[in-house]
Amino acid sequence: MAVAALRAGVCLGFVYNGRRRLAEVHAVGVNTQGHAAMSTFQVEGDSGSGPIPDWRSFRLDACSEAALSDVPSRAPRPDFRPGHGFRRIDAQV
Repeated sequence: MAVAALRAGVCLGFVYNGRRRLAEVHAVGVNTQGHAAMSTFQVEGDSGSGPIPDWRSFRLDACSEAALSDVPSRAPRPDFRPGHGFRRIDAQV
């Protein structure tokens, strides 16, 4: 679903750690710890790790209820760092 959101140019809605989120997907791949992950700019929802909007990485296996939204993505954001935190990139803006 993350790659679909990236390619469609829309935000991805999902639940992570019990918190509903809405984010612009910038990259999908394998992070430096070897997990499938996505690099996002979270634009709405909850977070336990700081203010929103801001950059967040999410493990894909910990995301649930993922769905394409009708909110247009503004990716790529000017401060996006391609490849940052990834071993392998499978899709990227």
